[in-house]
Amino acid sequence: MGLAPNAGSKRLVLSESNYAEIRAIVTELVVKTKARAIVFADMNGHPICQGGATGELDLASLTALAAGEFSATAEIARLIGEPGKFRLLFHEGSRANVYISSVAGTYLLLIIFDPSVALGIVRIFAHRAVTLLNKLLEEARRAEEEAARFLDMEFGELLKRELERSFRG
Repeated sequence: MGLAPNAGSKRLVLSESNYAEIRAIVTELVVKTKARAIVFADMNGHPICQGGATGELDLASLTALAAGEFSATAEIARLIGEPGKFRLLFHEGSRANVYISSVAGTYLLLIIFDPSVALGIVRIFAHRAVTLLNKLLEEARRAEEEAARFLDMEFGELLKRELERSFRG
């Protein structure tokens, strides 16, 4: 279970099953892209789930920098008249490449892979993973809204009964 922001900047509570599904998507993406490491994080830079060889990585710094980079490029997008933010960022290195995708506007998926892996493969499978994650996060948000509505109704009913009981006797 974890907390993560949703589109309205209200924190979304991810259930254990949500987390397991995210982990499965990340794990499959590691296999399909032969990535060294993949991190799913919120746009505040908090890692939520990771796969691959992340043991020696400073995930907190890595995701914080990636989140900051998305913020910086949002300003670039604004300056050139691009509506919204860029959906992905790519960095090509001599020993590693980094591909970062925005997920649901408030999360990011960071993929570190060898230069020997074709960028096209990473793009195809990352796009598929982002589509699945977007769907999963939207369902989690709807479930949370439904639960909140139910609690509001139940609380309102309990409050009404208590007030009526208090004034009667």
